[in-house]
Amino acid sequence: ECISQIVLHRDGMDPDFATERFKIDVEPLINHMVDQAKVAEVTKKVSDLEQLFKDEENARQEAEAKLATTAQSLETKAKEYEARITQLQDELTRRPVLKEGESGAVPPPP
Repeated sequence: ECISQIVLHRDGMDPDFATERFKIDVEPLINHMVDQAKVAEVTKKVSDLEQLFKDEENARQEAEAKLATTAQSLETKAKEYEARITQLQDELTRRPVLKEGESGAVPPPP
């Protein structure tokens, strides 16, 4: 309307803008901009939380893999120790048992 008054004014007088108020409703535009800003902020938070979730999920998977590897290693060591215990028990059963009064010393040569 301002442009039409300036450009299409026929009597050569400057338009008087003080008498006529421009009624432009800017509230919907402002509300839309505020909503866009809120959506952008929430979208950024969502993407940050998704990245944090992915990082935590990766860390959990790595920890589970490490736990499984450690558990397998401990099981292997336990089996080795059990085999060693069995071996030592077999050696003990093969050795002669000393009776009372006998010494384990080797007798002198004749």
